[in-house]
Amino acid sequence: MESLKLKKDSFVYIHPITKIIIFFSCTFIMMSSGERLVENLIILFLLFLLLNAKFYNFFAKGFFFICILIVIEFFIIFFKMPVILLSIIKFIKMFIPSVISYYLLAQGTTSLEIMTGLNSIKFPRSIMIPLVVMIRFIPTVVESIRETGKALKIKGFTKNEIIKKPIESSELVLVPVLMSCLNSMDELAAASIARGFSLNTQRTYILDLHYSIFDLLVILFLISMIFLSRWL
Repeated sequence: MESLKLKKDSFVYIHPITKIIIFFSCTFIMMSSGERLVENLIILFLLFLLLNAKFYNFFAKGFFFICILIVIEFFIIFFKMPVILLSIIKFIKMFIPSVISYYLLAQGTTSLEIMTGLNSIKFPRSIMIPLVVMIRFIPTVVESIRETGKALKIKGFTKNEIIKKPIESSELVLVPVLMSCLNSMDELAAASIARGFSLNTQRTYILDLHYSIFDLLVILFLISMIFLSRWL
């Protein structure tokens, strides 16, 4: 039963509700706070969670991208470049925590875990089902794009061809992706309708999720960051 609980073998398991709180809290803090200290602490915190979830590849990409932004930001300030460039960098950094926290939620949590977690707090099922469908939709689209890229490579369509023939390549990429998205939407809609038939019935969940001290520490950290962003 324990093996059913984890989609990926994390060092320390994080409850699905905690992951949802992380996503909304980090997004709120980055949108409302202008303090660089708070923003950097949030980013470091999320990078730590990526390591905890063993998403090493995504961690490496995110860390490299953040380092590039920091270097660019340093050059803009050091060489006194136009302020608009600094605003663009800050705007990009604003969405980094949202992307990382969503990745942790969507890729590190199964739909069953999310529904079990939401059901444990008596979350309305009429909202729960569409929410789970929305969370799972973007990873499905990303997977469709990845599979389309593999198919193009098999056909011998390289990156150089994409640069040389942008219009033709966009057609070869967009049409399969859009068709796959439509099929995914139909499947997710059918799944949500099927779940909706049992909307008013009591369901039995095979997972036994519990909060841990780590969940408490994460929530306390987020609360402290919210207060810190308000006071600084």
